[in-house]
Amino acid sequence: MNQMSPWGETVTQGTLFERVDHIIEQGQQVAAIQTNAAQTMTFWRIGAEIHIAVLAEERADYGQQIVYPPCRRNWSPSAVAAMSNEICAA
Repeated sequence: MNQMSPWGETVTQGTLFERVDHIIEQGQQVAAIQTNAAQTMTFWRIGAEIHIAVLAEERADYGQQIVYPPCRRNWSPSAVAAMSNEICAA
């Protein structure tokens, strides 16, 4: 018969070591997800500050040369295949 943990989870069969190992792995996964979310927000906020303070909310000159408006991009199947081949060859 399965028992319930104090957190409402079903305690599975297995050794104490296996159950504790599973709990540690779950905690590590949650910590990694939260850390990634915090890093993403931190870097996004830094970028937003730079965009406002340094670039005066304008695109940098190099960005205009590299990033083309969608209407100027060639998304034909042959162009996508060529881009894929370039990436894989690198």
